[in-house]
Amino acid sequence: MSVHGFWLNRWLANTPRETVVRNYRELAALVDNGTLAAPVEATYSLTDYRQAIGHADQNNRHGKVLFTFQ
Repeated sequence: MSVHGFWLNRWLANTPRETVVRNYRELAALVDNGTLAAPVEATYSLTDYRQAIGHADQNNRHGKVLFTFQ
């Protein structure tokens, strides 16, 4: 077994802006057409941030815990 890390900040700092923009556009297109997706388990308003943090801290989650901005 092996574990590999990826530091986005380091990549962003060392990659030409045009490459970063191109990659983000490609990723956005994949999200838009449904090829790339992340399951969402729950959404919370910012006023419920304590519940959201508690939920996000659970090990048995099957999706992202997000805040909604209305």
